[in-house]
Amino acid sequence: MKSVAEETLNKLTNILDLIKSHDLASKETTAIGSFIQRELLYFQNLYESTSREIELFINACSGHVAFTPDLYNIALSLGRYAAPSKWLLGSTRDMSLAEWLEALESQVKALCSYSLPSSLQPSSYWLGAFGHPQAFLACVLMAHARSAMKSVYVLEFSVEVIISQLPLYPLSPESDQHSN
Repeated sequence: MKSVAEETLNKLTNILDLIKSHDLASKETTAIGSFIQRELLYFQNLYESTSREIELFINACSGHVAFTPDLYNIALSLGRYAAPSKWLLGSTRDMSLAEWLEALESQVKALCSYSLPSSLQPSSYWLGAFGHPQAFLACVLMAHARSAMKSVYVLEFSVEVIISQLPLYPLSPESDQHSN
């Protein structure tokens, strides 16, 4: 289990490095760009917290820290090559460790591609990449209302669901939807 934890920590470190390669402290010029930055910060905090738990588990396996009930639950999950339920987002209850890590990497790569410095915003977004997809949709609506100089209350929002070959990750209820 210790080797599984160490391998997981290495993969999380690579994902964290990808997030940290973006200047998340820079001033964004659009509401959507700012929202994407905040989502990356959310994921960075989530991954740092998960990494700390893995480090504690590794120290417990080495006898440097006492096993707590939380660390014991992590051990049970890692022993089954499953992601501990407290690490999962949304309504997902059970997921393999490999699927969880792959989903995290896909989400971060998508968010990082959206936050690249560019005057053009993408025309579509993978809602599953966001930790807070409903808040993203509200941000898009407000940004459009501001640019069109209209009240948010007179606008209607339409979402088109596109079935694609992208892998579906059950990290949030909207993980298989796309927005245009």
